[in-house]
Amino acid sequence: MTNNSANPEERTSYTYSFADGTSVTLHVGDVDSNGEVVTAEMIEMLHGFDTKEMYNNRKNTRTPVAEWEKPGLEYWQTKHPGEYPPSRYHVPLDAITENDDGDDDDCDKGNLAKASIAYSFIDEKLNDDLERLHEVVSMMKPKQQWLYRRIVLDRATLTEVGKELGISKQAVSERMMVVRNYIKKNF
Repeated sequence: MTNNSANPEERTSYTYSFADGTSVTLHVGDVDSNGEVVTAEMIEMLHGFDTKEMYNNRKNTRTPVAEWEKPGLEYWQTKHPGEYPPSRYHVPLDAITENDDGDDDDCDKGNLAKASIAYSFIDEKLNDDLERLHEVVSMMKPKQQWLYRRIVLDRATLTEVGKELGISKQAVSERMMVVRNYIKKNF
C-alpha cells in the first residue's frame, strides 16, 4: 500500500501491493470489481486505513511499561536478580513469525522466546496474587464473601444486590467499601 501524495487533498489514487509482488491501483473515477465508481472518499478511506495500521504497528513495537505491568516487572526482577528483563511486553505477530533475515518460512525463536518469557512472568505474578487474594477472601465473614462473589465474580450491579438483600444501592456500596478495605489491609 502506498500513498500517492503526501497531501491528503491531492490523493487521487491508491495502490495495493500483494504479497506475491503484484499490485492494483485504483484511481478516482475507475469502476471497481463490484461495479461501483471509485470516489475520492473511498481513496481517502483506504489511505486512512493504512495510516491507522502504521500507527498501530509503531505503537505496538514500542509499548511502554503500563502501570499494571510494573508489579509484574518488579516481581520478575526479584526472581531474576542481576538479569535484564525481556525488552518487549507485547511482541507484534510480524516479529514472532519472521526470522532475523525477514523470511516468513520459520519463526524467529528469539522473539518468540521473549514473548513467552514476558507472559510467563506476568502469569506467575498473577497466579501468586490470585492465591493470596483467595486466602484473604476466605478470611472474611461469610456475608462479606458472598458480597464479594456477587459483585466481583458474578458482576452483579449494586442495584441488583441491593434488591436481593432488600437494602439501598448506597448501603451495598458502603458494604463493598468495607470489603475492599479489608482486602487492601490484608493483601
